[in-house]
Amino acid sequence: QACLGELARATTAQLGSGWRVRPFGSISNGFATHSSDLDATCCRDPAAAAGARQPDSDSHTMLEDMVSALQEHPQFQIVEEVKAARIPILRMKFAPRAGLTLDVDLSFQNTEPLPNTQLLRAYSALCPRVRDLGILVKLWAKASGVSGAQHGHLSAYALTLMVIYFLQVEPDVKLPVLPTELFAGEPGIPSAARISWPCGLSR
Repeated sequence: QACLGELARATTAQLGSGWRVRPFGSISNGFATHSSDLDATCCRDPAAAAGARQPDSDSHTMLEDMVSALQEHPQFQIVEEVKAARIPILRMKFAPRAGLTLDVDLSFQNTEPLPNTQLLRAYSALCPRVRDLGILVKLWAKASGVSGAQHGHLSAYALTLMVIYFLQVEPDVKLPVLPTELFAGEPGIPSAARISWPCGLSR
């Protein structure tokens, strides 16, 4: 939360009040491990003020603007500027105090992961043991060297989807299927997805 707060303040100061920082991925969907980094994107606020920069602002220009804002920030260290990708990414380390660091990947106008994050968060909220099994599989895959899309393996997101599918088709568990159309990428869980489910997973 401290990191997101600092990013939000820097974004508002540099880009204007019409932009916000939205987290996505493991830290936001409930399936984070102790080694998870923070993935976030700087995107247009639907309720933006009239004077804010227009939503078609170039992502690469936004990256340059945020580099200017963050390179002097005492708690951020810029590690890499990924400019060649379709979606530019600013890789950083956030160090709120000595001995504590968090890897941060900040993208720009990258809203595609937000509905997926909201969907997984809804599943993780159905029962703590759903979350625990997802994390267990991710830890096993990492320890076994069979995770990571950059290494030619399934991503953490794909592994989590496999866990959810298994729980849905396992007759002794029967995890509910949440309609994907409920999830537009908003921060909270849709009220229609806040259902009561008698979890059949044993501890």
